[in-house]
Amino acid sequence: MKRLLYSFILLLPLVSYSQEVSTVVNIDSLDKVIIIDHQNFNYEWYCGRRYEIVRNNHGFEMRQVEQYSSPYSFGQTDKTIENDSLDFDNMKTLEALGISVDEPDTLIELANKVISTKQSYWAQKITMANSMDTVKITSFDPDVFIELISAVNDKKSRSITSIPNNLGIDSIWISNHGERLFNLYKLEDVEPTPDQKKYCLSCFRDPKKRMIAIASAVHGHPNTYDYPFVELQFIEKRDTLFLSTDIPNPYSIPWLLNDSTKYFNPKISVLAAELLPDLEYSNKKRLSGNFSSSHFFNSLEEAFAKRMIYKYCTEFNEKKKRRRKRIYLDQEKTEVVQK
Repeated sequence: MKRLLYSFILLLPLVSYSQEVSTVVNIDSLDKVIIIDHQNFNYEWYCGRRYEIVRNNHGFEMRQVEQYSSPYSFGQTDKTIENDSLDFDNMKTLEALGISVDEPDTLIELANKVISTKQSYWAQKITMANSMDTVKITSFDPDVFIELISAVNDKKSRSITSIPNNLGIDSIWISNHGERLFNLYKLEDVEPTPDQKKYCLSCFRDPKKRMIAIASAVHGHPNTYDYPFVELQFIEKRDTLFLSTDIPNPYSIPWLLNDSTKYFNPKISVLAAELLPDLEYSNKKRLSGNFSSSHFFNSLEEAFAKRMIYKYCTEFNEKKKRRRKRIYLDQEKTEVVQK
């Protein structure tokens, strides 16, 4: 018994090491990488493509192995839309109308009837053909693929505090561009004093404030009709590492490792976008940080600068909505203590 216990204790470091290795992609032992680029439009239509990156005589090659486009209906079992389901535990509106929530089949039938009334719009708009043909992706760059694996394995870049540096908005970049951003995105109807401008520029240089402003700029406000899903499956002989995101905002961070650990590294998104071919109805632009679908900002610079100015450099001068307007500050906001 003592010998068995002693052997178990000796194996503990090996077990710990094995668990650590399972969160790292080893390019030498990779058999295949699967990329799923999926979109769900308002639970009325879904479409997407599945890609594989496999070894060849020269290293790796990428190919499209599936393309699909179909009207959506509840009750489907497709693995790429497994999260698209009715929340039977939160049917307050139906309960108020006297409709029983104890009959899932009836509710699914009712939901699909509502969905079907809008599917003709998507059928005319999304004309992707369903195909299982294998098509080689000629734009595939093996160097980008290797960079992607390095970004996934980079532990230091996973935390939310690393977002500014990962996007290139570090202290050196701010010293070169901070004043330009302030002048470009400052309040339109109020001119700051020299002291107010000086204080605001100091906020741009503050690492903590910069991190919060950039993180909130990237997270932004989600769309109400577009439900993306991107998954990277790194398949080895004994294990598969799943990295996925369903975030509709630019850069689509955070990613989830095996549905648990959050990765806030936007480089993963940008590099994954570079691997995807430039096709319609793809998450390529979203992953690359494109703000074209945003209702609030046109670029990362604008989102960051306005978040910074509105959060740290200005405040409302009145509590009443009709009379209040934003004014500049020349020092840190004072926190009001509620008694």
